[in-house]
Amino acid sequence: MDLQQSFRTQTANARREAGRDVITARAVELFERQDYDDITVSDLAAAAEISERTFYRYFASRDDVLIEFGVRGGSRIPDQLAARPFSEPPLEALIRAIAHRNEAAQEHSRAWNAIARRLPAKYAFIGEAVGRKIRKMILPVLRQRLTAEQIARGDDVLLVGLAWTIVASVAAANHSTTYTEPLVLEAAARARAAFVAMSEHILEAK
Repeated sequence: MDLQQSFRTQTANARREAGRDVITARAVELFERQDYDDITVSDLAAAAEISERTFYRYFASRDDVLIEFGVRGGSRIPDQLAARPFSEPPLEALIRAIAHRNEAAQEHSRAWNAIARRLPAKYAFIGEAVGRKIRKMILPVLRQRLTAEQIARGDDVLLVGLAWTIVASVAAANHSTTYTEPLVLEAAARARAAFVAMSEHILEAK
């Protein structure tokens, strides 16, 4: 690919990302104000001041827009994990990376949680899709902290799942729209204590 073609490709990609940004931002405003079932693709297109045909150039469905918004909330985690000291145990580094919230991340969490709480149960797949996509983004960075043997055992998937569950439990327990690092680390300590107690109980039973 020559430089001119590369520039055209980059420009096209930038335009596409800008279009997705506008649609997502306008959609979130609707998602926060109205019941999800009452919002149509026509509504989303009108809010973004585009035609339905143009909407489908960027997203396949209304659900995809909400999934996109949810995933953006976790897009900072891989970089934050990469920045953590390698002296930290992998789970601790991962928990701290997920728990860290700057102002923009806190606002995203507020909006996402406000929308998610109002979603009917039949849309649980949206939250599952968001979590799956974010975990997939985290795994390559986490694997840099693990040995080949640990990865072969599946420790990478186990650690991401455990960290995600601990952080999510904080919001559920505190009815909070944001996660603070002390709360998350406290939850992690409780989880560790529970695992230790359970392990001791199993050993005693043997």
